[in-house]
Amino acid sequence: MAAVERVESLFPAMGTLVRLTAVGADADQAVDAGAAIARDLEGRLSRFRPDSEICTGKWSSDTAELLRLADQFRSATDGAFDVGTPVDLGAIGKGYAVDAILAAWRQLDLVRGMVNFGESSIGFRGDNWKVGLKDAGRILRVAGGCLSTSSNASGHIVDRRMPPSPCSQPPLKSVTVLGASATACEAWSTAVIVDRSLLSRLPVGLSAVVTEP
Repeated sequence: MAAVERVESLFPAMGTLVRLTAVGADADQAVDAGAAIARDLEGRLSRFRPDSEICTGKWSSDTAELLRLADQFRSATDGAFDVGTPVDLGAIGKGYAVDAILAAWRQLDLVRGMVNFGESSIGFRGDNWKVGLKDAGRILRVAGGCLSTSSNASGHIVDRRMPPSPCSQPPLKSVTVLGASATACEAWSTAVIVDRSLLSRLPVGLSAVVTEP
């Protein structure tokens, strides 16, 4: 019996290190397709590239759809998730890229694979994956789907709402949200770091693992 092909690739994109792991007959093709998607989205969505769609305002239909989703998440979280002005898709773009790569892998009928954007947004093809959550000190077994982890150790996530809620609670150390869509997981993990009361309002299909400070 021929060995099952396993291919891995590690490269920088979208401000982080991306690790692609693909298993199956089309593993090479899957990794190449995933890398191309990540680099294409970086070129279109980066606020640090003056020729990107975000900076030029010349949006493709995909970018317009992502901005529409971002606005939906802003409304659903009462503004706790907000891409701001000027537009910064850093809190949702990696999740969107994970979803796009997983969609391409489904088209290739890839048996098994993992898309990992800097340990913060991760998507899985196939079951029986183990993921370590450093802040929570836990190992999760994941059967497909996606997860996103947000923490604010560096203070880079801010509450843009004014005035801030007078009933706000101390922020969490980290939040990991699990679900079918990495885009949704990333938006909601960011929102919950901003406002932990949103834990009680997670949409159906999403769950969370939190770490207290």
